[in-house]
Amino acid sequence: LWYGIATDITDRKRAEQALSDSNTRFAQMANNIQEVFWMFDNRRQELVYLSPAYETIWGRTAEETYQNNIVYIEGIHPDDRAILFAALQRQAHGERTEMEYRVVRPDGEVRWIHDRSFPITDEAGIVLRTTGIAADVTGHKQAEIALRLSEEKYRGLVESLDSVIATVDASGCFHYMNDIAAAQLGAPASALVGKSMHDLFPAPVASRQLEHIRWALRNDRGASYEAQSMVQGKLR
Repeated sequence: LWYGIATDITDRKRAEQALSDSNTRFAQMANNIQEVFWMFDNRRQELVYLSPAYETIWGRTAEETYQNNIVYIEGIHPDDRAILFAALQRQAHGERTEMEYRVVRPDGEVRWIHDRSFPITDEAGIVLRTTGIAADVTGHKQAEIALRLSEEKYRGLVESLDSVIATVDASGCFHYMNDIAAAQLGAPASALVGKSMHDLFPAPVASRQLEHIRWALRNDRGASYEAQSMVQGKLR
């Protein structure tokens, strides 16, 4: 005689397959995105996952970082580690964080990182893990820094000239005004930028100047004209 018990495990197998499919999709996504997807176990206080992009951007292997999480911190520029430590404290309390910091690769190359994190909690609200996405924004930061330096050089040149200089758009709104122009209007430049021609000049004067400005913008060329002195302007 043979006796046996048969148990329907369809639901369990379906759940296992669903989990396997989910893990496969996650791996495919993590392996193909240019950003670093990372996961930190708040209970064990250690990094438990770094996507392949980490090795490309940080220039360090994920394996050595798993074995010693200090490797991750050592990769952060010394001047930016305080930013990371402050974010870690906030993450421990379940807060979302967003920050920028520099990474120094073993070859000495510096990369700028934009890092966002999100908490994963249990039903009681206790933080189990923190996940995040770190993107390499070096190109954007370099362009930003170059633009700022260019603007600083331009501003220094403009401020050194003994002339009234201002930047105005087609609507007559002032976007920039040097100190000489502001002094003639009797107010700090910070109080004048954002004002319009009609705010600062009598209506006939503002209208005439706007006609010349719009003609220059429309024809993409300079326009020369005589204008009433800005000393006659006034703030409303």
